[in-house]
Amino acid sequence: MKQIRESKFSKIVAYYLILMILLQITQPMQMYALTSGPTQPEFNAFTPIGTSDMVDLASGDFNYNIPIMDVGGYPLNLAYNSGVTMDQEASWVGLGWNLNVGEISRQVRGLPDDFRGDLMVYQNGLRDNVTVGTNVNLSPAIFGANFPFSLGLGVQYNNSEGVSFKPSIGASFALSESVKVGFSLSGSVTEGATLSPSISISDKKSLKDNMSTQLSGSIGSSFNSRQGLQNISASASSKTSKSVTDKDPVTKVESTHREETSGGLGGSYSFNNSQNYTP
Repeated sequence: MKQIRESKFSKIVAYYLILMILLQITQPMQMYALTSGPTQPEFNAFTPIGTSDMVDLASGDFNYNIPIMDVGGYPLNLAYNSGVTMDQEASWVGLGWNLNVGEISRQVRGLPDDFRGDLMVYQNGLRDNVTVGTNVNLSPAIFGANFPFSLGLGVQYNNSEGVSFKPSIGASFALSESVKVGFSLSGSVTEGATLSPSISISDKKSLKDNMSTQLSGSIGSSFNSRQGLQNISASASSKTSKSVTDKDPVTKVESTHREETSGGLGGSYSFNNSQNYTP
């Protein structure tokens, strides 16, 4: 436990969580409408005439049903339910009471079922969605030595959503001369947290006549806390070069060394996942 508390990785994660808490407190929150709008309380509290239980078996609320009259073979009843919530509206016979005269409800998604091919005209009036922002990245270095991590902060303004902040942390480590791993972690209130790990491998082989071939490949992915796996990308390349030594034309002494690229081949593949969640 002591090693976990004193490790640099734990401190970086702690600083990131503190920054996210401050952003949650200071920046504006967003709320999305999840309902279809207000409805009549008589429709929401409909009770059948045959209900005889005094207690709701699901919630334990008290129920009472009073038959009133019969209209052409259709019975009318006055029902009471004690489970009154804070946002519940009173019906025309009182809060918690409902005079059930029947209902006909219809829910239409897109076109109605009895649509006969009439001409439909849609008009959408939406203002332009404009986003303006900037990103600041910091990679510290002391006495010429670069640290393997970086910090970043993005600030953007949207004319519909307002101001939002997106802090990020990145790190890159060399496991060997040919293998490097890295990751970046960013988050925001609107988009959630995103983790992007990556690994790259490179190898250089010497050939005849001062020729050499460099092979490199990398693979990376991106995982979002709301969307899940966003993308997977892989790339590979091969480059052939020749080492050339320049000589001074007068003294015939070797002066500079350089490499000339004689050919190369590369390719990449990316799998992107579209948005699969509802805010």
